[in-house]
Amino acid sequence: MVLPISYYPIQGIFYFFSNWILLKRIICVLFITLIATVFAFGLSFGFLLSLQAHALISAGCPVWLAWIVSFIFCLIEAVLFTLIFYLIVTPIWQDALFDDVLRLRGLGYILERERNISESTLCCRGVYSGLTITCFQIYALVMLQ
Repeated sequence: MVLPISYYPIQGIFYFFSNWILLKRIICVLFITLIATVFAFGLSFGFLLSLQAHALISAGCPVWLAWIVSFIFCLIEAVLFTLIFYLIVTPIWQDALFDDVLRLRGLGYILERERNISESTLCCRGVYSGLTITCFQIYALVMLQ
């Protein structure tokens, strides 16, 4: 029986959860993003909070308001760092996930064909495209707000 097109996402979700290789890759990416988030919040609150608060106080802002504003700024900075990190890493893990799905479906021969391009060139292309997409997404987020 052929399922209607509207069931394809549900079928994809079941396929994803039925293969441990795909789950392992996503868990790894989420763990790396969690580490980057903890690093961003630690750096932001451990280093930048007091600097921003003292800069606001020396600029003439009341002490209680300076600490509240610097706390909010630190939250925003940490979230933006995490968002930029995730936007850069997303194309990399999406490519790897797509390759894993092709291998699981028995289409690994598509990936094994002869290439004349070095791995470092492919890595640089991936980083460049990730940064380009990130810049466009940040631009769109800022301009559409």
